[in-house]
Amino acid sequence: MVLAASVPSTGATARVPAAVGLSLTAQPLNGTAPFYVEFRATVTPGSLSATFEWSFGDGATYQEVATGYSEVGHSYLSAGTYATTVFVQSSSGNANASITVRAAPGTLSDPITATPSSGPAPLTVHFVGVISGGTGVYTAFAWRFGDGGNGSGTDLAYTYTLPGRYTASLTVVDSAGRNATSTVAVDVTPNESAAPAVGGSGVSPYVAAALPTAAALAGVAVLAVAFRARSLRRAARLDPTAAADVEGAPSATSAAVGVPPSPETMADEGQPRPGQDDSARLSERILVHLYWYGRPTSDGVVPADASQAGMARRLGVAQNALSKSLRRLIDAGAVRVELRHVSGASRRLKTYFLTPRGEAVARTMRAEHERHGRG
Repeated sequence: MVLAASVPSTGATARVPAAVGLSLTAQPLNGTAPFYVEFRATVTPGSLSATFEWSFGDGATYQEVATGYSEVGHSYLSAGTYATTVFVQSSSGNANASITVRAAPGTLSDPITATPSSGPAPLTVHFVGVISGGTGVYTAFAWRFGDGGNGSGTDLAYTYTLPGRYTASLTVVDSAGRNATSTVAVDVTPNESAAPAVGGSGVSPYVAAALPTAAALAGVAVLAVAFRARSLRRAARLDPTAAADVEGAPSATSAAVGVPPSPETMADEGQPRPGQDDSARLSERILVHLYWYGRPTSDGVVPADASQAGMARRLGVAQNALSKSLRRLIDAGAVRVELRHVSGASRRLKTYFLTPRGEAVARTMRAEHERHGRG
């Protein structure tokens, strides 16, 4: 099919000088999405050098400078009726032409790849989803990584911190409400050389209690008991009447506080316990910080406080010290790291989130603070 541009009638918005001729062809004009179309725009005289500006009707554009003609190819991935337009600018004048392409609904599909698909923990995997078919535009891209983590988009990275076999999935929804789901398996093997030592490792005892070892069979219950005992001892030092609570009797200071403490108050636990180094205490503060600030917004953008720079600024510590504590928390299975879009940043940054184990630890710490007050 060939469309020849002509001088528009009076009142038309585009001005096409008679000195420039333009024809536009497309092959094929109809197909089932996804399908590929080849376009050719030819100007007369054929020796004319011009700028060709293409708009394919689905948001994609292309521009090139060529003599005589411009040939381009474009793939329509989802169903719809698209008006493809080419606008020509030259020293002899301007011209434009358009042609309609129709894509019938095809089967919505979203095959995904994972690179690498296996390796020792912690393992960062690059996931890519190739979406095609369906109707209109794609309205949702929901990733589930098999360990409780999730994400959005078609190209992203995710870090598995614990060994295991995980099934990652991507669910896509189109504008007609149809959905498709694809899965891929990821094998994360133990990394014996990176196994953290509980004693003197710089990991908080509360985090160490949640390590995947035989000592952690009691899980977060062990952590809760340890943290509660610590809170009661601190309450007893600040208020002698709380000593009865240490022995198991009720105390006035054990009443729940009506307003939850701020993250800064929760993080500020007073002086370190005997035998606890600063890095162990910092690991606790990081968990509390991420419990409050390390959650993506509804549009998938991560707050700056979930990045290393944001955490260092909020907690008032050097970034290199923070980096070491984060590494230990990741090894302990309490924190995971992802490359995500960060509020106010021009590129994706490493961001940090609590794993289910880390969130349980932070939640226990918060509950104890609410139970015993700020002191």
